[in-house]
Amino acid sequence: MSEPENPSNLPEGRRVSKSNSNRETLYLKRQQLLREMQSTEELRPINVREQVETLKNAGSEGTKEEDWGSKEKRRKGSPWMLWAILGLAIPVVLVGLMIVSGGKRGKTASGNSGMGLDFDVLSGAGQVEAEDWFIKNPGEAFEIGLNTLETVSQEGFTLEEVSPLVRSPEQAERLVQLERAGEWVAFDTSVPTDLVWDYGSSGDAGFMVLMGQKKDFHDFRAYFVRDEGEVLMDVDATEARSDIPVIELPGQTLTQPVLMRCWLAKEPHFDARSDERLFSWYQILSPNKVDFVWAYCTRGDAIDEALRKELNYGRLIGERKDYLRATVRLTNAKGFREDEFQIQEYVASEWVLPSSE
Repeated sequence: MSEPENPSNLPEGRRVSKSNSNRETLYLKRQQLLREMQSTEELRPINVREQVETLKNAGSEGTKEEDWGSKEKRRKGSPWMLWAILGLAIPVVLVGLMIVSGGKRGKTASGNSGMGLDFDVLSGAGQVEAEDWFIKNPGEAFEIGLNTLETVSQEGFTLEEVSPLVRSPEQAERLVQLERAGEWVAFDTSVPTDLVWDYGSSGDAGFMVLMGQKKDFHDFRAYFVRDEGEVLMDVDATEARSDIPVIELPGQTLTQPVLMRCWLAKEPHFDARSDERLFSWYQILSPNKVDFVWAYCTRGDAIDEALRKELNYGRLIGERKDYLRATVRLTNAKGFREDEFQIQEYVASEWVLPSSE
């Protein structure tokens, strides 16, 4: 085996290195680089366990928000905001109850709270209403009403038979005249359970109304009032009788106010101004809502305000009624068309007249 060449025999400028010298040099450089990285805090290698802990902490901190803006707070709402909403809602509800209940029931002398609200009025406690007897004695009232309907549905009934059953002698006479003229249609009472009843009041007159069909299949509303301890049929209210039918009103020269049992309707475009005066117009419809005329009152007077209240017209609370069953007195209106009249009196919000009438 020949001896290795003598480096001194190599040409000048050349060096000879062993085969493992490159590996050692790279290893040393890597070690030195790692030491430099570890000595620099920003560049030091991160342990896997440290990375996991860091991610966990970051996840938990990411879900934390300031108390006032957390998702849970936003979902539930702040307590002070809830109290503020309740504080605004409660007076509105109480005022609404007072508006709804106040129209029917008067104030009592006791039971006032520190807020100035009469909760007895709101609940109706201690109040005596005209229709209370019908509400407290529904069975007796219904039986009397049913027997009366059966009596006046028989052919050939006499004045003596019906006089004790109706509200006035004049009504009894008109009832007999209608029957003899063939204009009276019998009530269908074959299935009493098909009848529907309701209660109400007109001034000081409480009433019960039975609803069903006549023998000619037309709907009816039979009114019954209680007078001097007796339950009596109001024939005029049942027939929606008027002094002059709506269809005959146009062109009539009225020497005195006429009583009209009708439907009233009002829309915003009905109002009009003329000669510095604002008129509030109403549509006066027949009981079957087929024929109609027009009638006005002065905007804002007592009649107008009462009708608006009953229709819930222009009110913030409650739903406006399209029609109002009412009794009014009309007169001719000077300077207007033949189908336009003036409302002289608002008598009742139903077809039953108060006892004073």
